[in-house]
Amino acid sequence: MMKKIPPYYHNFDSSHCLQCCLRSILEHFNPQKKWTWNQLDKLSNKQKDKPTWHMGFLSKLGKLGYETVCIDSFDVKAFIADPKEYLKDYLSPAAYEYSIKSMDFEAELLASKTLLKAEANGDVKLQVRNSSANDIRKLLKEGYLLIHWVDARKMMQRDGFSGHFVLIYDMLDKDTLCIHDNGGVRAGPPHNQPVGLAEWKVNIDHLVMSATSGNNVGGIYAIRPKKNA
Repeated sequence: MMKKIPPYYHNFDSSHCLQCCLRSILEHFNPQKKWTWNQLDKLSNKQKDKPTWHMGFLSKLGKLGYETVCIDSFDVKAFIADPKEYLKDYLSPAAYEYSIKSMDFEAELLASKTLLKAEANGDVKLQVRNSSANDIRKLLKEGYLLIHWVDARKMMQRDGFSGHFVLIYDMLDKDTLCIHDNGGVRAGPPHNQPVGLAEWKVNIDHLVMSATSGNNVGGIYAIRPKKNA
């Protein structure tokens, strides 16, 4: 039986894909609490017209009554030790230059240190490694909703690159994911892929392939209410 579908929000300015996913998750688990975009920007350290890093919101969700699992090859401890040098090694040259210009290093360093404290408190599980299809299956079975980084152009089987976040909320079968793609960078569905306004079905191996860049697979950020909350 399919789970209740989370609310859908559209990426209205092509820079709020993560915030759309967060709003869907938070209002799914707690429908009585409605979030504004300003509140979500603050929660996620969002800067105007800039991409969002994951350290900000992961460091704060524990205080809101949520537990998270982060499976991401990005090493927060190495980033804290030497931010610019780590990013230079971790990112492509083009992505590095963009990050240097767009990242608020002071804010993300503070968020990273707070994230490690949240991990010590048991609010976050940090797994520094590539994610896999089996991780997605396991986390969904455990009641998490998943934010997953992908290359939207690759997912849509088109040329170019566009970093993007989608929300995974269920599986139809062991190979078919149900996702919200909040849009903003999407020109249309993949070839031969049926798609609705809010949710659509994606082969799990295709999504993982779409999240793969070089030796790294895009991060999974799995969120659910704390059991004792």
